Amino acid sequence: MDRSFSPFYFPTNAVLLDDDPGFLKHFSLLLAPRLPCRSFSSVNQALQVINAQATMTNRFNEFTNVTLLDDVEERVFVDLNKLHRLLYDANRFSQISVVIIDYDMPEMNGIEVCKRIRNPEIKKILLTGKADEKIAVEAFNAGLIHQYIRKNNSEVDILLNQAITKLQLEYFMEITKPIQILLADSTGSFGSNTDFNNALSTVLNDNKYIEYYLWEQPKGILMLDAIARTGFLFVLSKEVMKTQFEIAEASDAPTELLQLINDGAHLAWFPTPDGYFTRECLPDWRKYIYPANVARENEKFLCSFVKPAPLPALATDRISSFNAYLEIFDAEYAKKK
Repeated sequence: MDRSFSPFYFPTNAVLLDDDPGFLKHFSLLLAPRLPCRSFSSVNQALQVINAQATMTNRFNEFTNVTLLDDVEERVFVDLNKLHRLLYDANRFSQISVVIIDYDMPEMNGIEVCKRIRNPEIKKILLTGKADEKIAVEAFNAGLIHQYIRKNNSEVDILLNQAITKLQLEYFMEITKPIQILLADSTGSFGSNTDFNNALSTVLNDNKYIEYYLWEQPKGILMLDAIARTGFLFVLSKEVMKTQFEIAEASDAPTELLQLINDGAHLAWFPTPDGYFTRECLPDWRKYIYPANVARENEKFLCSFVKPAPLPALATDRISSFNAYLEIFDAEYAKKK
């Protein structure tokens, strides 16, 4: 799966709305088995749940700090340590990112329901009959819905799951726009680099990672699977590696270490406040040298995938896993049936 880069991503909820319980049961079986989906036959109940969710962009201030440059000018910057607190929030998975709404309902048609969804971040899929397609096109062009799918399409299950996946990714790109703008300088070129995005997609897919977070020290991407096993993709610029070499050389590092740092096929990150070599690292320096997975001459950075993630900060608290959330979600959903 091709993923556009955003500062963080994790699984989210979908909502399925139709007045016919039989239809709800049928369509819920078409959805990906590990997609948390809440089904509603009451428009009012669905809207009550959907509209109770605050917009994610309203939480933007939770992840930022303000520094005074002088008496009148301020600088706002993203504090990734604050953003990483999401890792320990079991409720992060309960966010609604996509709603699937049948157009033809007697209480209120699907377009009217979409108009009453107050959160503009939530993506909307309209399920239509053949006769409703013109209405769906008009709603799409007006920005009221993000996709429409005919219910009687022979591949409706494939189309629906593809649409949900696509719109969930778009949801994260949209809610992280303010963060992306502030991070543009600190992420360097890798955030918009096609090779990097392809490498990230490959690592995520091959290792079944379902969520990730941009990391600052060391710079890279923390990734987690459904039971919160971790991996880390180092993303260090060649300028950083040049500085790493110069500091290591000035600290009388072994010749072999200097050669590895300088060969363009390895990167180094040591357990020091800034990640640079010190003489205290000498006894086990080999532990902190990683082979570069992406190291081409036309690139300004090196990547190295390591698992588990070599991040001491993760040892302090227990990360809430998606599987643990699903167990609770399924138990609560079973009670409501």
